[in-house]
Formats: sequence, C-alpha cells, structure tokens
Amino acid sequence: MSKITLSPLPEWRVILKSIFTKPLSEKELAKPWVFRDSDVPYWFSRSTFAMLAISQWWEVYMDKKLPTIWIPDYFCNQSLQFLRESNFPLHFYPITKQLLPDWETCRDQALTIKPDIFILVHYFGYPSDGKGALQFCNEHKCILVEDAAHSLIPQQDIGLHGEFVFYSLHKLLAIPNGAVLIQRPKTKVLRELSDKNPVEVMNQILAAMPQDSPSTWFWMFKRNLQKLLPDFLWLIRPKAKYVADIPHEPIPFKPFQSKLSCRLLASEIPHMNKYALSRQINQAILRAYYNSYEEKAQLINNDYVPYMTDFGCKTKAYAEKYFRLLKEKCSPVMGWPDLPPEVLTESGNHSVALELKKTKLFFPIHQSLGISAVKKIGGSFGNKSPKTLGENNYELEWYKGGKEKWCDWIDKTGKPNLMQLWEYGEVKKKIERCKVKRGLIKHNGQTVAIFQALVKSWGPVGVIRINRGPLIINGNDDFKIKYNIYKTLRETWPWWKGKILLIAPALVERPENLGVLALAHFRKRTAKQWHSSMIDLSLEEIEIRKNLNGKWRNQLKKAKKSNIKIKNDNSVVSLSWLLDRYKQMMKDKSFKGPSVELYIDLHSLNKNNLYVFQAWLDGQVVAGILIVRHGTSCTYQIGWNSPIGRKVHSNNLLLWNAILKMKQHGCIFFDMGGIDTVNTPGIAKFKHGLGGEEYTLIGEWIGV
Repeated sequence: MSKITLSPLPEWRVILKSIFTKPLSEKELAKPWVFRDSDVPYWFSRSTFAMLAISQWWEVYMDKKLPTIWIPDYFCNQSLQFLRESNFPLHFYPITKQLLPDWETCRDQALTIKPDIFILVHYFGYPSDGKGALQFCNEHKCILVEDAAHSLIPQQDIGLHGEFVFYSLHKLLAIPNGAVLIQRPKTKVLRELSDKNPVEVMNQILAAMPQDSPSTWFWMFKRNLQKLLPDFLWLIRPKAKYVADIPHEPIPFKPFQSKLSCRLLASEIPHMNKYALSRQINQAILRAYYNSYEEKAQLINNDYVPYMTDFGCKTKAYAEKYFRLLKEKCSPVMGWPDLPPEVLTESGNHSVALELKKTKLFFPIHQSLGISAVKKIGGSFGNKSPKTLGENNYELEWYKGGKEKWCDWIDKTGKPNLMQLWEYGEVKKKIERCKVKRGLIKHNGQTVAIFQALVKSWGPVGVIRINRGPLIINGNDDFKIKYNIYKTLRETWPWWKGKILLIAPALVERPENLGVLALAHFRKRTAKQWHSSMIDLSLEEIEIRKNLNGKWRNQLKKAKKSNIKIKNDNSVVSLSWLLDRYKQMMKDKSFKGPSVELYIDLHSLNKNNLYVFQAWLDGQVVAGILIVRHGTSCTYQIGWNSPIGRKVHSNNLLLWNAILKMKQHGCIFFDMGGIDTVNTPGIAKFKHGLGGEEYTLIGEWIGV
C-alpha cells in the first residue's frame, strides 16, 4: 500500500542491499555531485556543518577573524545554529518573489556591509541566478557558496559557479543523515585572496572537528514503523498551527555522516534518475488538483527535480485556515521556514520573505509516494476527492461520418500523424483484417479530441490498439483535459470485460504526460520509444535554412553545383520505382519497415497524399525519397541513395526541395520520420543536420 510521509521511506531491497554493499570511498560516493576533476568532496551529517566548516575555513585561509556571511532572508533559522554559536556576523539580504537575490538592494547594502561569504540558495531544487551571484562576488572579492540543499543532483546552473556547493541528501533520499560539500579549489577569487592551498586548509578544519556521527537506530525504527502502520497515526494534527511557536530542538554536534547512511546512499545512487522522474511526475499530478484556495505555484518548471511542491495562498488568513483544514484531513501539508529573528523584527526590509512565509504551503512529492498516495493528498484540497479530477461531462461519441469530415477534424489537431489518417485506417483494415473504430471525445458537447483505433476480436476478448492518438483539437493540452481524455478511453474498454487497450499516445515524453497516464490507470508496456524531429514550415525559407547544420548546409551547396535535377510527382510509375528499391534495401540491410503494400494501398486511396522526389544526374536517377502528407503535416517515409547519389550529396538536395515544396502545399510541420542513433547512427546524424525540433514520444502503454 502506498504510504503518505513527509520524507522518503527506504525500500526493503535497499536496506537489504546496504548490508552486503561494499562501502565506497568518500570520492566514489560523491561522483554524482562532482563536476570537475579538481573538485574535492567532503561528507557531513547535515549541511549546517558544511556552512560552519566553510566559515572556519575562511578564517584560516584569510588569516582573519569572523567573516561577514550574507544569507538570503528567506532561510531556515535552525540551520544557522552553529554559525550563531561561533558568533559569525550574519547579514540577511532580500530576495524577489521569483526567489532570486534582489541584486539592486544587494549592491546598495554592500557599500556599507562588505560580504566575505555570499550564500546563494537554489530553492526547492530550482536553479537561482548563479551567473549573477558570481559577478557580484567577483565585484566584492568574496567567496560564493551555492546552497543546493534542496537539489537532488547538479542540474544546468546548479553547482557550476561557487567556490563551494553543498547538497543535503538526507532531505531527498531515504538515508538518516548525509550532506556533501564540494570544494572548487581553483578559482580567480581564491587566487587573489590568498596563496594558501584551499584543500589543505579545509582538511585542517575537518581534522579539528569531533569525529562523531549521529545515531541511526531511531531513524531506522521510525521509518520501518511508518512503512508498517497506518498514515493517520503520524499525520493527524487537529490543533496544528501554521506558524509553529515551539522552537526547534538544538542540533547535536555530530558533524560527520554515519556508516549506515553511507551504505544506504551507495545503494540509492543507482536509482537516482528514477527518483528524479518520480518527483517530477508526482508534482505534475498534485498541481492538477488546484482549487480556489490556491493561486499559481511559484515554481512550475518541470525540467528540474523538485524538493517539495509549493502553493501560494492569497492571504495569510487564507493560508492559516487552509493549513488547519488540511491537517484535519490528515494531509502532509507544511509551512516553511522558521525565519531568522533579524528578519522577523525588521519587517520593512524583508517584506517578500515575510509574505512568502505567511502565504505559502508545501506538500511532499518524494519518490516513496505512489500514485494512490498523491491522489489522496490532492483529494484533500478543498472539497475535492480523487474522483472529481475526472469530470462526468466527458463522453465518447462514435464517429459515423465520412472521410471528408474526418479530414477536417485532422486539420484541427495541430500536429496530425499518418497513423490517424482516414486512409491509414482503411488500409490497415484491409491488410490486417481488423475493424476500425473512430471516435470523438467531447466535453460539454464540444469535441476536444479524436482517435482512430484498430480492433481485433476473438469471441468476448478484444484487443484495441490506438497508435499515435488521440489527437487533441486546437492543441488544448491542459493536464485535466488530457487526464479526462485518457480516462474516457480506458473506461470505454475495461480490461475486466476482456478488452485489452494498447495505446501509443501522441504525447511527448515529459513528467506531466507520464503523470496523466499513470493517474488514468495506464501502465508502461515496453521501453521502446519513438524519437524524431520536426521542422517548422511556418518559418520563412531563410530561417529554415539558418537552422541547418553548417556541414549539412555546405553539402547542400555542393549538391546544387553538381547539375542534379529534381523531379517530383505522385504517379504510380514513380512510386513503383522507389518501392522496388525500398524492398531491395530492406532485404540487403536486414531491417523491417512499413510494408510495400501499405504505401501502394495508401496511394490508391488518395495519391495526392504521397509525393515521390527523384534526383537525376546525367540522365539517370541517383536517389529518391517518399514524403507522405497527413493533414497540415507531412513525414519523410523512405529514402534511397545510390553510390553516385551519396557522392554528390543528392539526398540533401532532395530533402531541401521536399521541404520547400511541402511548405508551398500548405504543410506546417515536416517530420523526419524517426531518428535511431543506435541502429542507424549515420542516418540519424544526417537527419540531425536539418536542425528540426527533436521530440520523444511517451511509448507503448496498456490500460489496466
């Protein structure tokens, strides 16, 4: 059963594996968080000890006392315990509503309070302004520390710029303690500040610390208890307050990571990518449950791995009321952080941090939460239940019209594909002896999506396959709309009635779409995915040409100088010529593509959808390609090249002419027809050269 907890729970297999896993060295354990060969990792039990070590390191490295440490005002006060006990001067600089440093105010304040150590926080796993922070620190000759305590792994701008970066892995992984500090010992600022060896100084600081680690037995006991007992025993807080009045317990001075934590972490590292994706999917699902209590989330970019998901309420009163309501429903809602007293007492200088503290709520989205747990959390919002994300005013209407009207629907879908074309269904019906079912999915009487399904039946058992569908009308792909579309499909063919629904959705692979299918009770069937690229033909010719790879463009120029003549038509003769070569090519290269019969039948039903382009040189055809049109899009289907054609780069000229011709015919998108870097790396490189927008579809799924 999926459990609801604030922190991730260790999996039984990870616990067992950790017992037999050989301990890794500190350097081996830190590999996922190290960018450069010169970077040096150090392991602590918590990141607060990393901040202390950096501050003490500065004193020795600079031969000075008490550096002034700049910290964002939206910061957890408990983490400053050891800096305060050591009497380090702390200055709290303001942030913006986008959770970035307020650089204008920072520069004004730096005129009177010089920073020695500047801490930049990457809030909730999203990158802050690392380049801006580096520029600020270079201007004021201070050390840049990147606080990536909310980040699972280094991503893009996280961990690139600081002399130090630290990650609090015990917050994101199921380990009792563990934080890694990465030291970058070779920077311009370090060379200007001192001629000492930065690494030797840090080793000196760590050697002076007590070599103690926190006890782990209580953590293990609690986590295993949470895995076994009902959620409500630790989630219910009937009288919970949004702002906690009870101070945190002091942190024991046990600075270094425990052995058990090292072993568990070593067992967790191979699953990091899976954990990252789970967090992204859970966040996408949870945000689909918004209601009137919430405004838009502060951070919505799913390209990064989130720590928690954040909801911004309209007012403080709203937040406090909603917090109590959710706690009574056993929801794992949190307020964050406990702001420093300096920020609380100087409200005029820290208005944004105080507003964020008063109005933001947070929910866990960690990898231990299954779909049912996320649904339960989302269902606690307002008066919603998990069922009401699906709306009753979605219905499926079987299409009974003809080809012409279906083509009109296809044109309204934005990026149609061959597999949803009317003619494709008719050909498949003939070749595979199956039924074709076409449907319109409607919301409040308006068609929001269309699909074409191939159905095979054996008595009461039926297999329904939808390939590259459904297609959403007018590109309206809101999470809730997509969820209700796929929920409607699954409910149309329930598995318990002997109906097996196989679907390869026309959805690109991203966390939101994975969340849609998981929430609608689809399960991944195969790991195989369709990868391709698409050229935007709505651009001007000069823009399309600019997007070409330099080498590809040079080959095109050479081809134009080779006296190649391009001819194109849709005659039976030209198609038969190309299909003969295609058939031989499949035999010679031992691959299986779409059948020759498929293309012949498609041509017989509508020859205006198939275009053959031939390259002629010295009176003979040296290369040819087939382009198939489907609505406002078209796809590069077949390419054949002779040795002479390859020598003069005839395929470059063929494709360029095809792109321009299809643009003239009113096509908006030109699909490269699949890119396989593993089995056909040469062809993949050629297709990459056209500079299209690459995409990967979500793969094959089954409704269960």
